[in-house]
Amino acid sequence: APSRVSVAVYDVAGRLVERLLDNKAYPAGRSVAVWEGRNGAGQNQPSGVYFAQLTARGSLPGRPMVQRLVLVR
Repeated sequence: APSRVSVAVYDVAGRLVERLLDNKAYPAGRSVAVWEGRNGAGQNQPSGVYFAQLTARGSLPGRPMVQRLVLVR
């Protein structure tokens, strides 16, 4: 279903690293968001474990989805 989507990347301490999408409208179907291993200021992040959280607000709202990411430099 069409939704407004937010995607954010957090470090293992729960601190926001970068917000990839902030309440952006998307049509129904598949979409892609790419994190290039940088923080919001454009600085490279060290190797480690991060978490991406996706939140969709639309006609079929659900709970946020979280995916573990492993960044290897």
